[in-house]
Amino acid sequence: MTRTRRGLAHKDRAEAIPEWSPDEGAGGAGARAEIGPGCPVFVQLGSTLYELRLARHEMRLRDLARMACGNETSAPAIARVEMAKGQVDLLMAIGLAGALEVDVDEMTAGIFWNPGETAASPSERRPPSERLRGYFSTVPTGMAPFEEPEEISVVGDRREAAAILGANVRGIRERRHRDPGRVGLWKGTVSNLERGGEADLDSIVTIVRTLEVPPELAFQGMLWETRATPVGAHGPGDRRDRYSSDAVVARLWREDFTSSQIAHRLGIGENAVKMVVRRLRARGRYIPYRQGRGTLAVSGPTEADLADERLLGEAEARAAFRDASAEEVKAHVGARVRELRERAGLTLQQLGDATEFQVPPLSKLETRGLDFKLTTLVRLAAGLNVPCSAVIGGARWDVAQQTFRLPCENPSPASTTVGATVGANARRIRRSKGLSRPAVAARIDASKRYVAVFETSPRIRAATKVVALAAALGVGVGALLDGVCDWYVRPLPPAEGDDVDEVALQAHRVETLLRLWGEGHGLDRIALELGMSAGHVSGLLNRLRAGGVEVPYRNRPASPAHLRTRLRRRRAARPRLSPGGSP
Repeated sequence: MTRTRRGLAHKDRAEAIPEWSPDEGAGGAGARAEIGPGCPVFVQLGSTLYELRLARHEMRLRDLARMACGNETSAPAIARVEMAKGQVDLLMAIGLAGALEVDVDEMTAGIFWNPGETAASPSERRPPSERLRGYFSTVPTGMAPFEEPEEISVVGDRREAAAILGANVRGIRERRHRDPGRVGLWKGTVSNLERGGEADLDSIVTIVRTLEVPPELAFQGMLWETRATPVGAHGPGDRRDRYSSDAVVARLWREDFTSSQIAHRLGIGENAVKMVVRRLRARGRYIPYRQGRGTLAVSGPTEADLADERLLGEAEARAAFRDASAEEVKAHVGARVRELRERAGLTLQQLGDATEFQVPPLSKLETRGLDFKLTTLVRLAAGLNVPCSAVIGGARWDVAQQTFRLPCENPSPASTTVGATVGANARRIRRSKGLSRPAVAARIDASKRYVAVFETSPRIRAATKVVALAAALGVGVGALLDGVCDWYVRPLPPAEGDDVDEVALQAHRVETLLRLWGEGHGLDRIALELGMSAGHVSGLLNRLRAGGVEVPYRNRPASPAHLRTRLRRRRAARPRLSPGGSP
């Protein structure tokens, strides 16, 4: 018996967390709602949903509504989302993700929440009128959230690579306006790394996790110099890797080559071929037995074999998940939020400050489970520093059965280390390219042991080895770091310097200044956020007033001269009229 959702069309729920719930007593610009029809967040959400629907063979809205909600009455609500007039709640978002065969992270692509200011202890918490508030930012579809480096430097040793790595880390940290002691490591360790000192990969991952950027961003702008070694070539006297010939031996064996013919063709011993065949059979690979030379005992997997495999896969998938109702999904997500919060060492107040929600609705979400909006999911993910998919904890929508599915076991953090993940990626890429360890090592003038330790060690002590191995394998650093990033990622503020667009940088500064000034922050706090001095902030405010921007004064004029100065700025900002009365 399947469970279908009732009344999941786009409508407000009384128990849902509101889209903007500032602290009591907050005023100014911080209390305004930045979520509504036509806002940049809704525009980005609608554009993403439209692109995903078109990618599914231009699926019609009615078909999408029927697959995601079990009826066509939700089609107008989905159309409102695509027209940037509304958004969906969590349950409908899970249904849409299942119908479009994507995860929730893809639906929220380009929408980012920048968490508000959190205090380490209650005594250090600033009043709501002085605390830096969180805000949304968006990156249009088709644009990369992180800019590419303007130039690529070719490096030939670890010292050069470490210098670029340190410069990248320093640049990311400064754009996040973080001190060296506030990136998850001891201040001296970070300072030494930024000066070009060697660091292990775990330290780099800790820093980029704290700064909320992808790990490959720390390795950009450099390429390791490699030797021109033919693919699959082996140096004289080098012993082949024991797994490098598995794929080609299996293919030739299925093509009815004998073991001696395969050995002659690959330049290895016949016993080595037989060992590969036995090993692959022991692993369950399809290596047919032979009745005689050149004669196959079986021609290949039968239809019954394929059917059995298909049924086995479906049974395993069903065993991993169970049917669930909408209430069970909400309770599951609430428990997941509490688990992630406790794992991160956050209190309800700290999570509330980061997400701009009050403590009571957050407590109710964790204990009872609520159906909240999709943008609230983005806020929670950013506040917990995890992807949106981690917050829902594996909850999914089964289109065929029209029911929710929950994992039978609660998702737990990965037990493998960063080094083990990167090493496994390197081994998988090397085997897919048919390369042996000596061949890879020869490209970077290293030993076979160098590659073997990289692939098997649980910890990579020199982060620059990732750059060298990526170049030796002919892939980007991101391919080796695949599966490492399990945290929330958000864009960096514009970089400062002569090589950036000064107009865009000044516009960002003005926007941030007006927002913080409207929220009631002082000059010192705004100066710290913008990376400027308090005097420069005061001068920028006066220039904005002289340019016609309504920036309210906070204090009465200290003297008649001060009053005349204010009036002169106001008159200069007014448009002058021609004798005919037109501006």
